[in-house]
Order: sequence, then C-alpha cells, then structure tokens
Amino acid sequence: MHKWIPAGAVQDPKAQIVKDENLTWEQFNEAAPHMVTLMKENDWPDDRINMHISFWSALQNHRWRHDFDVHKQRALLLYQAQQRRRWHLAIGSSNSWSLAKINQELLDEAREMIFNQFRIQQISSQTRFTSQTVTNKSHQQHNRTASYQK
Repeated sequence: MHKWIPAGAVQDPKAQIVKDENLTWEQFNEAAPHMVTLMKENDWPDDRINMHISFWSALQNHRWRHDFDVHKQRALLLYQAQQRRRWHLAIGSSNSWSLAKINQELLDEAREMIFNQFRIQQISSQTRFTSQTVTNKSHQQHNRTASYQK
C-alpha cells in the first residue's frame, strides 16, 4: 500500500520516493488520479486540471503505450516527467504552453535518451563480464602453472 504525500513533506530520510521518470505504468496509473484529487483539494484552476487529465490520457492512448518496444513505453514516462517539470517552471511566464498535445519530436528525443542509457548499461555489463572472464582465465592459468611447478 502506498502513502500519498507531497515529496517535499517527507521528513524520513529512509523514505523511498520514486521520481516520475522511474515510475512503472502501474504506479503511474495509480498516481495520476491521486494527483487530480490533490489538485482539486488545493484549488488548482479547472483548466489546468483538465489539461493534465488530457495530457495523461494522451500518454495512455499513444501508440507507444502498448508497443512491444519497452524503450518506447519508458520514453512516454520520461517525456511526461520532463514536460510536466518544464511546464511547472514556465507557469506565469510568456513561455507557458499546454501539455495536452504530445510533442512527438520531444518524445522521440526521450526515447533516444532511454535507448542510449540501455546501450551504455549493455556495454558496461559486457565490459565487466569480459574483464571478469579474463581475470578468471588468468587465475585458472596461474593455478595450472602452480600445480605443474609442484
């Protein structure tokens, strides 16, 4: 069971807070309605609440949401986190915009970031595996040499 409190209100340093971009789709589907409730309880303007509902619905209905490519699914969550954060920073400025319409170009960039992170992890894992294999072979060779010398 999750406890829904604002991240800024958490005082326990051991409390686990999941950033938006690291949510699973199940967590996102659970969090979005709670966000709407909190927005209403904190007197957000209806147009902003409706914009967020439209935004989250557009993400849910995007063709990538149920794609076999998990990087595309993750990209939607990263895009959501990035754009919502940027939107909050732009509130009240002349650079404000509606989140309701997904910017496919920015979504493509988010997917590229996800894919690049995956590739870096893959290469890092392969490098660790290769160096571990070389080390193991070196130890085996050393042990064989040591037993011949006895």
